[in-house]
Amino acid sequence: MRAWRETIGEIFRKKQDTLISIVGLVLAFIFVPIVWLKILLSVFVAYSLFKIWEGVHVLQKEKHVPLAVVVFGHQGERDSFVDDCLSQMDRWHFDEATFSGLGVDRDDWLISRPGDLPADPSQWASLVQEFADRIYHIRAKLKGPEFLHVFLKCRTALVFGLGAKTGTWNNVTIHQEAPGEFKPVIYLDGKVELTDHHDPHTMKSRVEPPYKFIEATIPDKLSTPTLVSLHLSAHSPRPSVEEEARRRGLSCVLIENTYNNTLTTKDWFHPAQETASVLLQLLEHSRELEIYQNCPNAIAFAIGMALGDQCTATIFHWFPKENAYKPVLKLNELG
Repeated sequence: MRAWRETIGEIFRKKQDTLISIVGLVLAFIFVPIVWLKILLSVFVAYSLFKIWEGVHVLQKEKHVPLAVVVFGHQGERDSFVDDCLSQMDRWHFDEATFSGLGVDRDDWLISRPGDLPADPSQWASLVQEFADRIYHIRAKLKGPEFLHVFLKCRTALVFGLGAKTGTWNNVTIHQEAPGEFKPVIYLDGKVELTDHHDPHTMKSRVEPPYKFIEATIPDKLSTPTLVSLHLSAHSPRPSVEEEARRRGLSCVLIENTYNNTLTTKDWFHPAQETASVLLQLLEHSRELEIYQNCPNAIAFAIGMALGDQCTATIFHWFPKENAYKPVLKLNELG
């Protein structure tokens, strides 16, 4: 009951201008003799009251809020990213003013950093921790039921860490950047009664081969560490990984996509789950993984959720200027 009072009070506080207008229209309705104008005023008042009721109902039932990370080159890129996020969130009745009144401002749900991340792992880990802090703050302020919508415009190596820190105890919808807009591609929101919606914990479920979206080549004996070439989008890290494995005398696992680098299915859960299953099984036989990757951000985030922040895996990122992969995140050091 208290939550209802708080939510209704906030909605009415934010909509006071609308309410004043409604009162004025009601008075006009009483004193204006023109019938057609009375009908028009009645329709407008009814619609306005319905929109207020809808806001109360939606916020009381479930609170959908964006959680966005952008590492940008210029201010225009950041502003465009924010506009895209807000446009997508219209589907879930997200209103900045209303959520600000509930204690969640743009500074809480948006993390932005000008310029690219350097090879210094501490800066990558710091951004991951900031992301985790935002989740805790949002959950504490909204007091459930909250549904996080993840929007990412940053390096994929960072995304693995963001997902690992999120874990499988949060209800999330993961959006993938596509030409012209973001699209929701993985629903880990627990609404299993809906088509293509999944329980977050199922990201850790074991999947047996043959796989539909990937092919995994695994040697009979695994070294510690074991190097993993993860090729789920255009550029394959395989040549660099195989060369590095030969140089260091280590085993190498190849995970290749079977969809020719372009996913056409609307639900990206299964390619992420298949990949996570292979990685989790590898960790049963090798105490440490080095993951050299190229994959869509949405899938990387879901895989990170499955691996978690206790996983002994190091994520590598390709730095073009150095023409080399370098380690940027140790997932088990994010805890």
